[in-house]
Amino acid sequence: MKSLSKLIEEVIDDTPFVRESLSEGLINTSALARKIKPELEGITKKTIKESTIVMAISRLPLSKQDSIKNKIKNIVGGIGDFVVRSNLTKYTYKNYQGISANQAVFLKKIESVNDSFYTVSRGINETTLIVNAQLSGVLEENMDKNELLSMNKNLSAITLKLPSANVQTEGVYYFILRKLAWKSISLEEVISTTNEFTIVVQSSVVSKAFEVLANLNDMNL
Repeated sequence: MKSLSKLIEEVIDDTPFVRESLSEGLINTSALARKIKPELEGITKKTIKESTIVMAISRLPLSKQDSIKNKIKNIVGGIGDFVVRSNLTKYTYKNYQGISANQAVFLKKIESVNDSFYTVSRGINETTLIVNAQLSGVLEENMDKNELLSMNKNLSAITLKLPSANVQTEGVYYFILRKLAWKSISLEEVISTTNEFTIVVQSSVVSKAFEVLANLNDMNL
């Protein structure tokens, strides 16, 4: 039988971001104890005093959380240049028969276009392409307009170049996205490669988003 302390630790770790908020002093331990008390009693089949849970929470080791924070700080401190692209349009198509062939023709036509920007994300039922203004006409000519689900104009993208260690560090994307959310910045799309992270936003908020990203290293985790 697991100890009560171990059970409490597991219950807390199963709830996103609670351990992090505890380490930052953002959560009232008594309120948390009241919330998890029914679950703990259901697991143990015993009545547990709230004060006992509070004490166990206060003794939780936070070293793991501190280690994660230090790793994220190192990643954030190593972020390279930012690249901002504007005048983008997002097209989302249903995954129709022939869409891959249409994309291939589109890509062939633009391979010699200088300063082009495009991204392709294919899901189970739909495909999204984001292109800059000079490619919009070419894309529309080569895709089936009857399968177009949505089109959003006046978008901008900000790309961050991340250190290669980002793929071994948990919480990097969450840290970045949380900062943007706290500033009430809505994202049209999030695109990533191994060492690049791109957000796509309405052009009206791109300056605000850039300010947040440019100051990540000065923010508290």
